[in-house]
Amino acid sequence: MKEATLRDFFRGTVPAGTLAAELRESIEPLGVSGRRVLIQDLPAGESLTVTSPMLIRLCDAVLADELPAPALEIVSFAVMVSDHLRWDEDDELVLRVLCDWASPDITFELTPGNVGMFRDWLTGEVVPPSEPEVTTDTLSGWGFLKRTAKVRVPPS
Repeated sequence: MKEATLRDFFRGTVPAGTLAAELRESIEPLGVSGRRVLIQDLPAGESLTVTSPMLIRLCDAVLADELPAPALEIVSFAVMVSDHLRWDEDDELVLRVLCDWASPDITFELTPGNVGMFRDWLTGEVVPPSEPEVTTDTLSGWGFLKRTAKVRVPPS
């Protein structure tokens, strides 16, 4: 997966189908319970702050059946381990949704119904239920970051 493709999807210049294909091709299974995600970083000096409207765009792609719901797990992983993709540290909702997407075996299964729920949270239509504080450290303890590894792919 190229972080540039995700950036361009957020900007509306790359269709969800292109992002879905890259996500599918970026996963390399490692035995029964592990995998690698091949990620090509944004160019040096470039960064992107992921916002609620960007996550809503992903939800809309899932709800339109243009992106499989489980792809959100890989997207959230890519954002969380990136040196170039960030989220506003004051935006607790974006962090919460990214953490929930990164750990569907712990929080909410990534189904179209649950993606609709996340969309409602992100638009402010529904207030998410309270939950314990989730950080990348606690997420790592849940196992996702332990069973998935990022492999940097050089630009082609």
